Amino acid sequence: MLTVVPPGVTVRGRVAMLFPGVGSENAGMALWLCERSAAARDVMAEASDVSGVDVAALCARPDVPPPGLEPWEAAQLGVLTAGQACRRALLETAGLAPGWCLGHSLGEYTALCAAGVLAFADAVALVRERGRVLRECAARVPGRMAWVVGLDAVVAAEVVEAAAAAGQQVFIGAYDAPDQVTISGRDADLPAVIDELEGRGALVYPLPLRGAFHTPLMEPARQALATTLRSVPMQRPRVTVVANWSGQPYTDARDIAAGLARQLVAPVRWHAALQRLRDAGVHWAIEVGPKNVLGFTARRSAPSFEVRSLDGPAAWEALGAALDPAPAARRRVVAGCLRGVVVSRTPHDVDAARYDATVATPYRVVQARLLAAERAGSPPGAPLMAAAVSMLEGALRTKQVPPARRERTLRAALGGVVVPTMAGTR
Repeated sequence: MLTVVPPGVTVRGRVAMLFPGVGSENAGMALWLCERSAAARDVMAEASDVSGVDVAALCARPDVPPPGLEPWEAAQLGVLTAGQACRRALLETAGLAPGWCLGHSLGEYTALCAAGVLAFADAVALVRERGRVLRECAARVPGRMAWVVGLDAVVAAEVVEAAAAAGQQVFIGAYDAPDQVTISGRDADLPAVIDELEGRGALVYPLPLRGAFHTPLMEPARQALATTLRSVPMQRPRVTVVANWSGQPYTDARDIAAGLARQLVAPVRWHAALQRLRDAGVHWAIEVGPKNVLGFTARRSAPSFEVRSLDGPAAWEALGAALDPAPAARRRVVAGCLRGVVVSRTPHDVDAARYDATVATPYRVVQARLLAAERAGSPPGAPLMAAAVSMLEGALRTKQVPPARRERTLRAALGGVVVPTMAGTR
């Protein structure tokens, strides 16, 4: 059982939740979680009621879709439900809620549920409709997709642009990392582009998807989905949601409806979305859903960015240990943050008043609280760990430490322990 914080207390702040899309499905996804969480079981039941599909059976064998659904349509429904079940279980058993939400393609729907924008029932209905319009469009325009790994994304884009200039209908479908993209296009046009990419040293992995998704070839599907989206109620995000098509946060519910339609014809800008997190000082994330595909791409995109994937019972228990570390580990985090402030250099031109307010005073406060805890014979609690991390981040910014070095310093201080900001902690 993952139990981290007292009932009624929600952890929020520097926690980012990443929600996967099609390609992350696996046999038994979320079913192991339903054995541990009533909230997860409720999600599974709601998905079945709304969709008219036995979602538990679908999750058990996503490779055997219900009649009338393409395998990737079944995967959409299963991955959406698995992500929502995992997210609700985290809130139920650990009080863990996101401060940032990112979803890869389909995963954006789960992210919007997590941010309070979409009701889950509406997301299920939308994903069913999304699958229908994409299936109809893909039937008219036969297409495929493929991962391209190990080649600079700029070079890959140049190859694709040259093919497009020659009349071939091939596009970049996703920018996942500096050396990983997805290409998407017509069946007849992909082989020549793949040959060229492999000739330049890329590893190319065809995906089992029948459709040129995330390209202008899906324009009829975009128009159809946009019509449906206009009637779906959406709320302003309670936390930051980064849009697929732009890599920037959504600011208005009206923009979200347009963005969900636009992502059908635009590439997923995943690398830009992760960079947005890093620029905001987010240094770790949880992959909320089956498998660890997003963790893999995040490590290629930003090696210092830590992602904990919840792809099974062992990962679930490991997250609990990271969120609720042993007393000695708690002290190491606080002491490591204090040490990080001391060893980082201070430029000569830093304003004295700002230095006192953002470095010296927070340092003295955290140091005094640590000494008080040690005198009382009690280990530092989550609020003190969060205060120490906040102190270190503020000090490194004031000291004008470059972003990459800030990340390394913070990572060294944490030592693998997860320290989200505690909101509402007693």
